[in-house]
Amino acid sequence: MRFGIFDHMEFRSGNLAELYEERLRMLEFADEAGFWCYHKAEHHFIRLDAAPSGPYFWRLPHSAHPGIRLGSLVLLLPFYEPLRLIEEVCMLDHLSGGRLELGVGKGISPAEHTLWGKDPETARERFEEAFEILRTGLADATFSYSGDNHEFEKSPYPIGHCKNQGPPSGTPPTLTTLENIVSTRSRLGLPKQSKTQWHIFTPSF
Repeated sequence: MRFGIFDHMEFRSGNLAELYEERLRMLEFADEAGFWCYHKAEHHFIRLDAAPSGPYFWRLPHSAHPGIRLGSLVLLLPFYEPLRLIEEVCMLDHLSGGRLELGVGKGISPAEHTLWGKDPETARERFEEAFEILRTGLADATFSYSGDNHEFEKSPYPIGHCKNQGPPSGTPPTLTTLENIVSTRSRLGLPKQSKTQWHIFTPSF
C-alpha cells in the first residue's frame, strides 16, 4: 500500500509567497515520511487554487525532495497549447529524474471554460484532441496532426522524455456508465484496461 497527498492549495489570508513556502516545507516532511506522491489539482479564477500553474510549481521541489513523486490531478488539457505542453512535460520529467506523474482531464467547471473564452459544450472535443496530441508527442520524436482545433506537420521533439519512456499518465474516472467508459476509450484508441507504462485510465473528467 502506498500513501499520497492530494492538494488544491486554497487561497487564504496572508502572503502567497508564505503559502508556497509552507507547501514546500510540507513536501519536505512528506518526503522524509516516505509518502509516494504529491498530486496537485488545477483550477482557474476561483479561490480554490492559489497555484493554478502546476508545471511551474512542480519545478521548485525536485532537487530539494528527491524521493517523492510529483503529479498533476489533473492538467486541464482544453486550456493548454498541446505542443508547448509536451515540451514542458518532457523538461519536468528530466528535471525530476523521471518522477513526474501525469494526470489529464477536461475540467468539471463550465465557469472556468467560459472565463477562458472557451465554450463548455466543446470541452470534451478539445480534450480528446489535445489528449491524442499529447500521447502521440510523448511517444514519437516527430509527428504530424490535423484536427478541428490543431494542425501541424512534422513537429520535431529533440528533448524527449526521461529514460526514453513517457511519464506515467492517467485521466481520473468519474461516476459514469460502463457504456460511456468503453465508448470514450474506444474513440481514443485505448484498451478497456491499460497494461502499459502509461497507466491510462478512463478519460471522463
